[in-house]
Amino acid sequence: MTRMKYFINSGGVLYGTIYTTWRAFEYLKTQLATRFYRRVLASCGKRTIFQPSVTVLYPKRIEIGDDCFVGTGVTLFSESPLGKLRIANNTQVSYATIVDFTGELTIGERVLISGGVRIYTHDHGYDPRSVPDRQALVIENDVWIGVGAIILSNIQRIGRGAVIGAGAVVTKPVPERAIVAGNPARIVGFRDDLPVEAV
Repeated sequence: MTRMKYFINSGGVLYGTIYTTWRAFEYLKTQLATRFYRRVLASCGKRTIFQPSVTVLYPKRIEIGDDCFVGTGVTLFSESPLGKLRIANNTQVSYATIVDFTGELTIGERVLISGGVRIYTHDHGYDPRSVPDRQALVIENDVWIGVGAIILSNIQRIGRGAVIGAGAVVTKPVPERAIVAGNPARIVGFRDDLPVEAV
């Protein structure tokens, strides 16, 4: 069954026609966004996809590896021209996520950042108009950050294979394989399913 017939059968002729046309338009916008960001970023790997409505500041300070995905409504920003963002291969940044790379931010391979996550690499102390206090952050390989989690500045590292629970507020470093949840986030367990990483 063709895609058009599937949507007609599930919602009627009008629904099927409009939905299929809309999806084709969305696909075209994704192709255009991807081509645009391939040209303006410092580097962008093979098969990496950008969906529409992505906002990027300081694109020449961003390096993205192969087979990555940046979803609709994602914002990649820095409050300083010195900020730098590096994203390794096979990493997904899902819809409506805000990634602050004012301090240097490195995201490893096979990281899954769910929708609506907030990642910060700077703060302003008690003066919101002060010069940003830049803090480097490394998110290591195989980390999963659940929907709506907030990663505050000055935590330095989220260890390999860590899982950040949905809605968690991370205020301190997260060890390798740790599962954290809550506000503030606390360790609630450790993964035992993570293979040994090749050296």
